[in-house]
Amino acid sequence: MNLYRKIRPTNFEEVYGNEVEIKAFKKLLEKGNSQCFIIAGESGCGKTTLARIGAAFLGADATSIQEVNSSNNRGIDTARDIQQDLKYTVPDGKAKVYIIDEAHGTTKDWKRAMLKPLEDTPKRTYFFLCTTDLKQLFKGDEGKAIKTRCKVINVKPLKADLIYRLLKRTCKKEGFEIDKEVMEEISENCAGSCRQALEDLEKICDLDDTKSQLKALESQSEVDKETKDLSYALMGGKPWGEISSLLNGLKDTDHEKIRYAVLGMCNAYMLKPWGRYKMPQVAWVLECFCEPFYNSGRPGLTLASFQSINQED
Repeated sequence: MNLYRKIRPTNFEEVYGNEVEIKAFKKLLEKGNSQCFIIAGESGCGKTTLARIGAAFLGADATSIQEVNSSNNRGIDTARDIQQDLKYTVPDGKAKVYIIDEAHGTTKDWKRAMLKPLEDTPKRTYFFLCTTDLKQLFKGDEGKAIKTRCKVINVKPLKADLIYRLLKRTCKKEGFEIDKEVMEEISENCAGSCRQALEDLEKICDLDDTKSQLKALESQSEVDKETKDLSYALMGGKPWGEISSLLNGLKDTDHEKIRYAVLGMCNAYMLKPWGRYKMPQVAWVLECFCEPFYNSGRPGLTLASFQSINQED
């Protein structure tokens, strides 16, 4: 069972939160004046789900929707495949939809090649570019040009009370016996991510008692703690031995998730400093972690961490 996929919303009415953004998105689709959209937001906030709902709303089905994961297919060849596919029409009443996940991971050549399709999009054809990083997507002249061709829908993380309502509804529907304390714990520690909340719920739903469920959730919070410890060590300019040990402890954690966590901690400190760390060092860590690790992967995380504590004068 994959709970997140099982209860994924299939229409706009089933979506929790982001009411204003979703209403605006739906209106744009109804008017039909826009065919290219960027759906932006943090990981796990439902960007791809919204794109799929939008596709269904437009009349697309499984045969006329193409999903491209730009983490793996992000270069000129993928853009050329899309250009070739655009030549084929769909039956009357249907829409052809391209959902580009992780669109910020596309190359400069991909962006350049897609400018024409995004500007002169064929009738009943739509593009949904999903991204967690608008800055990276809009980088360079090609990125700026893509920005002018698309309507941007920003999806925000959900507040804890909405996450709690989602968990409560899910438990009732699935017949889970989960204590209020456990659902509150999940709601407060999922960082506004529906996907994370449901994955945490799935992890503990078969455990017999509240104590066991809370203990199982602690293992996830340990990962969060280790990521925070890494952020503190980097901001404090700790020795490389200490930082490399923390990185080894996070070897099973996604490197982009770690990057976002470090950026978030540094940003929070700069906006509301509490005096423990020197501001230039915190700013330097931010600079080192600004660029995604799509090309460099795990070694990119290691290098950024090393550079963070070896600032050149």
